[in-house]
Amino acid sequence: MLATLWLASLSLPMLWAQKLINCPYKNVCHYALLSGNDVILQCNHPKALWYFSSSMEDKLSLLNSMSNVKILPRSNLQLTNPQPSQTGLYRCLDDHKTRVVEYEIDFQDIALLHVTHKDLGQTPMGNETMDLGGEVVVFTRWDPWQDCNRCEKPGERKRLGYCYVEEQLGKSMPCWLYMREKVTHKRLRPELQLQACQVPCDTITETNQPYFVFDTHQLDKTNDHVWLSCPLASIYSYKADWFFLGMDMEEKHIVFSGIPNIKENPEGGLFIQNPSFFNTGLYQCRGWNGTQVTGYKIDFQDASKLHITHTGLNQKPLKNETLNMGHGEIVFTKWEPWQKCSNCETLGERKRLGFCYVKEPLEEPIPCGLYLGEEEELFPRVRPEMQVEACYELCQRNGIGVDFVIFDSFRIQEQTEYAWLTCPLASIYR
Repeated sequence: MLATLWLASLSLPMLWAQKLINCPYKNVCHYALLSGNDVILQCNHPKALWYFSSSMEDKLSLLNSMSNVKILPRSNLQLTNPQPSQTGLYRCLDDHKTRVVEYEIDFQDIALLHVTHKDLGQTPMGNETMDLGGEVVVFTRWDPWQDCNRCEKPGERKRLGYCYVEEQLGKSMPCWLYMREKVTHKRLRPELQLQACQVPCDTITETNQPYFVFDTHQLDKTNDHVWLSCPLASIYSYKADWFFLGMDMEEKHIVFSGIPNIKENPEGGLFIQNPSFFNTGLYQCRGWNGTQVTGYKIDFQDASKLHITHTGLNQKPLKNETLNMGHGEIVFTKWEPWQKCSNCETLGERKRLGFCYVKEPLEEPIPCGLYLGEEEELFPRVRPEMQVEACYELCQRNGIGVDFVIFDSFRIQEQTEYAWLTCPLASIYR
């Protein structure tokens, strides 16, 4: 499925919901957090330097090699999408190499999150005695319940729980800060608990709540899944709802819509799995009082209608065409740049994708599905394109650093006895 994305109301600055971590001056603080969720570590000292030591090693090094780390004003440290491998010691030193503040942080793997719903009779994990170089008790330390995700109507609230270890003397520590090595056990994991709730609206809070537009999106090009993010929602706080307005012009609340391939994830984002052209429409993230936080207009153009041409075979792309709907509409193809050649130092092919757009005179072009809705079926010209051409280029010898992973699922279509084997580095986008 091919996706073109429009963004609604790109008029305000971007802000992402990040967790701000602080610690008293010259102290050492221990925290358990979830991987994959942005955090900021406070230092609040001009010209300070940050050092890091992994929990698996004792070597302290200047923090300048992590691609997802950024030094903010006042030397605060931003970690974007932190991973379990970044569990360890973060030390902020002043220009005299004196400690300003120090954090030991356990980024617990969100992929292991144990989720339960209190109103479905599901219970969290119990305490468990284990031998981790000595007898200890593994337990969950719970954060307070977060706010209800809506007001004046039934909603849900959640609380996070982190894996902790308690020694016989009563001292406790986040699991992977205690173990200092990789240990696998079903009890060693963080938790998320959900509970039904219904609360009155807080008018003052609603009126003063700032709203921002989040003007980027992430498309997983290995499998065509789509992630939509809402800037006021994260695993640590949830203050927003998702709504969908499709081609049938009927607005649906995502949670209660029953759309089988759309899910809200624990971080408050939206996950669209294997989208089809039926998923074309407006996706809105709204605050409690109904004010739009951000919106995504997405046209999932039907790959089964893809018009494919090859320049070496003298095949031509589709021509522009007038729709004759009364407004001088022209349907045309908006082309993406050519992709890389499929081979090097031998003959190969490269391709480029083209998406269907409609333009009225003096107006900005709009993706066909968003402009025409269900009427797009009436126009044969309304379809995406792919163009292929022969290519030859030299191999790059500097090493790209591509990692190869095992792709552990497959699909068998029993009716035809076909089998699909998928390569995770290959898709129609690359």
